[in-house]
Amino acid sequence: VYACYNQQQIERVRQLLADRGLEVLLRDRSSSSFPTTVGMTATKLIAVNAAHHALALDIIRSAMQDGVLLGEGHLIEA
Repeated sequence: VYACYNQQQIERVRQLLADRGLEVLLRDRSSSSFPTTVGMTATKLIAVNAAHHALALDIIRSAMQDGVLLGEGHLIEA
């Protein structure tokens, strides 16, 4: 449901969703062998159960509007 490069930002999103009772999967695609902060290899992803996808998007959108999240990441709508 969400992707970004910033570790603090992705942890904040994970905690927001977990606090609402959603099971969250965090996938860090960065590689310790080839450390980089740009491109798909550095992306950190948040996933939730498909049944909770719409709710997760609403929670994240609300946090963005409230200024809780910076504009560093993006929603994954599909």
